[in-house]
Amino acid sequence: MTSVRRALALSFAERYVLIAIALLGNILVACLLTQKKISIYSVSLAVIGIAQVLRDFGMGLLYFDLKQYGLAKQYAQKAYQLGYPLPGLRKKLASVGQWP
Repeated sequence: MTSVRRALALSFAERYVLIAIALLGNILVACLLTQKKISIYSVSLAVIGIAQVLRDFGMGLLYFDLKQYGLAKQYAQKAYQLGYPLPGLRKKLASVGQWP
């Protein structure tokens, strides 16, 4: 029972430590950058976010073509959770019975 409590405590501690690190990083960025640099930084973060969604979708298509449907489904779920709007990969996976 103590191992379960310890695991829960570490899980909660990890979450809050990561939140604190992210907050400190944002404070540091706000202190070091000028207004113009902050706007460039914000746009670059948005572009990186879009690139990550496209990467996940592309990897899903690649794994679908390689007939590794489990991996294709994992990447498709990531892409759709991040808001990818086109249903192409979802329809392909549904056609082979891999999408719920």
